[in-house]
Order: sequence, then C-alpha cells, then structure tokens
Amino acid sequence: MSKDFLLNTEDIDPDLNYYNNIAFVDAIYRLPSEIDAVLKENTNTKFSLMHANCRGFQYNFDKLLSSVTNITNDLSVIAVSETWTNCSNENDYQLPHYNLGINSRVNKSCGGVGLFVHDSLHYKLRKDLCNIVPDVFECIFIELDGNKVVVGCLYRPPCGNLSTFIAHFDTLLSKLNNEKKNLLYCR
Repeated sequence: MSKDFLLNTEDIDPDLNYYNNIAFVDAIYRLPSEIDAVLKENTNTKFSLMHANCRGFQYNFDKLLSSVTNITNDLSVIAVSETWTNCSNENDYQLPHYNLGINSRVNKSCGGVGLFVHDSLHYKLRKDLCNIVPDVFECIFIELDGNKVVVGCLYRPPCGNLSTFIAHFDTLLSKLNNEKKNLLYCR
C-alpha cells in the first residue's frame, strides 16, 4: 500500500471522525411572536418542533402555557426538559390540544423530560428508547405513525459525565440507524 492511501483512509476513519461531518444547527431563541411569524412565513411546513427548558413545571408551567397560547399556529411537538416532575404529579400539567408523554427522574426532584404532542398527530411512545441514567442521561422518544420519523428530547445534567452521555447517545443513534429511522431531537 502506498503512503498516500494510508493517509486518505485515516481521514475517513469513523473512530476518529464519527461526528465531524454532522452539520449541527445552532439553537435559536425566539419570542412567541417571532415563532408565530416564522410559522406563518413557512406555509409548506407540516411539522414544527419547539424546545423549552422549563426549570420546573411547578414554577414555570404558566409561562410555558402562556407562550404556547400566544402562538396562533399549532406546534406539532413541544419538547420540555427539566420538568422537575415525579410519578405523583406528572398528570397535573396539560396543554390544550396536546398529549403529554413524560419521563421523570425517580432519584432526585429535578431533571425530567417530556413531549407535548399535538392531538392531530398519531404516534407511539418508544419505551425502548426512553431512558434515564441518573445524573448522566435522560430522554423520551415517540415515533410518528406512517413514516420513519422518531422525535425526542434529551437532557444531560450539567454535572453528568460527558463520555458516558456520549456513549448512551451513540447507542441510541446506532439503534435508530439500524432501524433506518430519521431522528428529530431537542437537547
């Protein structure tokens, strides 16, 4: 083998460059009026996804409700992180015209992720993908009926081990890749 060939294969070694060619979209923070304007501009949009870090439903759910209510166009899915819910209060938080799937922490009062899915969408909860690894990785996923799209919300607690988070995320991506599913997620 020539030396040039070895250099070229190193450039495409998936162990060294697995995530390097993925185009990540930066988060854009918008006011409800700005979200509404974007949705009105894009009349061909059939699916919309919004994420909100709630920092506790008990403290900020009214703000989330107000924000969503001020958006005149329906959002398809609203991903929420840091719900700070538990098994006893998960059903206390509802948005009109949305179904809530939630994955609460059991070992602490903070954390937790959820998906408000517009009631016009048909979907199934992907329990096999929903996971909480205490202080490392939290997620919830649904699969939309009729296509190969999985939608989810991931949360990495700030004190969590990044390498362990990446390992769990990689396992999840591999599973979806093997299933030939498209993934839309918020983190």
